[in-house]
Amino acid sequence: MITDQGAVGSPLAACIFAMAEDIKAAVAAKPPAPVVLAYACRGFVIGGVGSSLLYDYAIVRRDNYAVCDDYCHRTAMMLRDVLGSQLIRRYANGTSDAEIGQLADAAEAELREYTVEDIDHIGGALITLGVTLQEITNRLAHRPELPSTIRGAARVAADSAKILWSHYGGDSGGW
Repeated sequence: MITDQGAVGSPLAACIFAMAEDIKAAVAAKPPAPVVLAYACRGFVIGGVGSSLLYDYAIVRRDNYAVCDDYCHRTAMMLRDVLGSQLIRRYANGTSDAEIGQLADAAEAELREYTVEDIDHIGGALITLGVTLQEITNRLAHRPELPSTIRGAARVAADSAKILWSHYGGDSGGW
């Protein structure tokens, strides 16, 4: 399993790894909890796009992709409901409808000619994204001083991130 961004040959995997790194860097500045969740929403949007594309184009493990797509989509929608669309838009760098459309078009072209190695690169990137999302949301879920709506949203997001991580093989050392 490829979990090192330097070993990536897939543009989609590179985008997912970059999103995980961007989220880590943004959260390192210790922004307020709602902003951390807005950054997490970005990750769930990208995780859902990657999972949806794998479901559409990859032959193997399609059920795992569908589950991850569903969890990512539902979690992103829940975070939008809790945080409000204005806050989400403010921190949505790389996840606007136009940007997602461009990513999907490029990834579709890539996945039409995919190899098992390409899928492993993408899966490794999604494991890395899942770990990143789980780490940042777990921290918020256990902060008693935060409002219950923020803690609850963080708990749901942490659970979804764990599913993303585990369904791509993060719990088994490989697919």
